[in-house]
Amino acid sequence: MKYNLIDKLLFVETKLNKIYYFLYAPLLDTLIKGDAKFGVSFSVIEDINRPDYLNQKFDYFWGRTDSNVIYYEHPVVPGVKAKLILDMSTDVYSITVNEAYYKLSRYRFENVWPPGQHLTDLITIKLLQKNILTLHSAAFSNKKTKEGYLVLAASNTGKSRTTFAALEKGYEYHSEDLTILDNDNIYTTPLISAQSSMLPNKDIFLKYNLFVNKLTGINAIVPRISTLSCFRQFFSDKDVTIRSKPRKIFILEKGTDSIIKLSREEAIRKILILNRLELTYTRDHMLLAYSYFNKKLDMENLIQVEKNIIQHVVNKTECFLVKSLTPEKYIKLIQEVL
Repeated sequence: MKYNLIDKLLFVETKLNKIYYFLYAPLLDTLIKGDAKFGVSFSVIEDINRPDYLNQKFDYFWGRTDSNVIYYEHPVVPGVKAKLILDMSTDVYSITVNEAYYKLSRYRFENVWPPGQHLTDLITIKLLQKNILTLHSAAFSNKKTKEGYLVLAASNTGKSRTTFAALEKGYEYHSEDLTILDNDNIYTTPLISAQSSMLPNKDIFLKYNLFVNKLTGINAIVPRISTLSCFRQFFSDKDVTIRSKPRKIFILEKGTDSIIKLSREEAIRKILILNRLELTYTRDHMLLAYSYFNKKLDMENLIQVEKNIIQHVVNKTECFLVKSLTPEKYIKLIQEVL
């Protein structure tokens, strides 16, 4: 089944309706189905064997100079190995994993990443190759003018609360944690993080997540439970076809209530740092291994593409630093310049 991650632009082809740790979409079956301009695929099969022609080893990966395919194998429990094949020989990049990897690796531990994290990073670079950026940002827009507003912040600062507060005031939803944009448009994506405390109709699983999130230290080892019904309730009335033009950027920080206009240079500096905190494609060992064998995947070039898009968007928008000690006040300060 092909699911549109971005309406008519990017599809994810898979037989699954959920991929653990896939940060772009918690539930694939909430997405629009059908073809799009380009895409990626994800498959789970019982077992995988290393192709004989991949005879060069790098870390836990096997490849060959200039090959478009790499193989990964790593022990997860005694007698069981996580296995993966990345194939970038066609325009539809694909990841195939064995059942043990899919079932046992739902969280990151040591240098074994969940398959969904690798898929997330693969999509990030696929978008960058098409000059489309993934930004660690929330976004909403004015329904009438189609002007878009980006809200950036370090995690647990308040960008989710600010976005939901904006929706209550009549603004249009685009995204809540990861925003997709190019030089001209902000796209709407179904991503929503499970810890969002302002989600309507909070179910018992979301309440559990919110409680665990507040327990310092414990939240690092206690697993979070997916909140599927709550997500469906939130997103059922959202129009994923809506796009807007970026007009203002708001960077949230803790501090005394204030809003000041930022220079373009300072805005770019802060945005790049915030994006590095969340995006992992530059540290993904699967992609680094692939680029080790095949120089066509130029990671440094993709990093420059990311920077170029951020610079372009900042240069045609107004950027503001918004400070408050209470997240509820961010939207009040933002409305002063909207």
